[in-house]
Amino acid sequence: MQWKPEFSVGVEAFDQDHKILFDLVDQFEIAGTTGKSREHIAAVLDTLVDYTKTHFKREEDMMEKYGYAGLQAHRHAHSRLAKQVTDFCTLYEGGDTSITNDLVAFMNNWLQIHILDEDMDYKEFLGGKEV
Repeated sequence: MQWKPEFSVGVEAFDQDHKILFDLVDQFEIAGTTGKSREHIAAVLDTLVDYTKTHFKREEDMMEKYGYAGLQAHRHAHSRLAKQVTDFCTLYEGGDTSITNDLVAFMNNWLQIHILDEDMDYKEFLGGKEV
């Protein structure tokens, strides 16, 4: 998935986070399709999950700092994604390596929808503010 200017949410730190998340999903896909070891793929997946959590916390902290009215709904969306990704990780760690393509498709789809829909809701409110 390629970053496009229309993905910008008006907060540079979040745009950078999103770019990193796109890159991590790409790394995971490449690792899964080029015969990398299960351990390598698991390490990339762990990094993706950890960075996603870091990004969510940064977003939620900023929303709280500035009193964003949509904070609870955004937290709920983040919580849903975290649960779904955790479920994928559990399957992978349990030996189901066939989920690689499903996880890549899910993350690419989710990132696009989340950024272009839910994150854009805060663009006007948080755009230009300091993290």
